[in-house]
Amino acid sequence: MNSTGDWDVYEEMSTSISDLTGVNDIVLVFSGPVNIDWFTFGKTGNGGSEPLLGDITGDGVINSADVGLLKRHLLEIVTLEEPSIDDLNKDGGVDSIDCGLLTRYVLEIIDSF
Repeated sequence: MNSTGDWDVYEEMSTSISDLTGVNDIVLVFSGPVNIDWFTFGKTGNGGSEPLLGDITGDGVINSADVGLLKRHLLEIVTLEEPSIDDLNKDGGVDSIDCGLLTRYVLEIIDSF
């Protein structure tokens, strides 16, 4: 990664880690001064080559933003572009059951759809 040259200028970076199972340590190593504002870890599907079931926002991470967008869709405030990733129980429709599943997943009550 190249320096932005300024402590107040941020650049968003991402990378993927594949073929991991179980519990692992991830070590970040830097040479020179760094200023990290934040970082996140998330699950993606198939190395990111296919849309991730439940990733309503399309950002590669399943989180509360996806729940919020799905709720807005159910209230007919927005229209979702790819309903196949929203039908979590695969019953052919996107409804409150899918929203409940997504909420439970984000709260780590369940670990798959």
